Amino acid sequence: MGCIEQIEEYLITINLEDYFSSEIEVEIKREDVVNILWHLKTLIRCKLKKISEEESCYRYAFGSGKKDLGYMSRILFTYDLENKSLKMLCLLKSKDICDKILKLTEDVFKNIETPLTYDSFKNKFMEDFIQCARSRR
Repeated sequence: MGCIEQIEEYLITINLEDYFSSEIEVEIKREDVVNILWHLKTLIRCKLKKISEEESCYRYAFGSGKKDLGYMSRILFTYDLENKSLKMLCLLKSKDICDKILKLTEDVFKNIETPLTYDSFKNKFMEDFIQCARSRR
């Protein structure tokens, strides 16, 4: 577990307006924000596993995803409604892994329909997640 011996904070702010030409809906319900963040984490976990299954450090990035085999997620997302930004806190020793996760996160947002709503995100998420899951078989 060399990748998590020395945890360092690495905070990244992604300005979502950079990815959308029209105004982002500010009136997103709290439960929708929670669902968007959960979907984002699930999709990026799948993409990370696809990129490098032999790289053990990636397994620790988002926790286990299993109730009976729990370990803490070291990537935390929060959405700032006021500033329309997604904040990602990376608690991994490897800045390279944090950068790779940032790139995957940006890629997810590049292809979402505008304006950003829970439905537009969920539709794109389902498409991407099914494609990711199929390609891992």
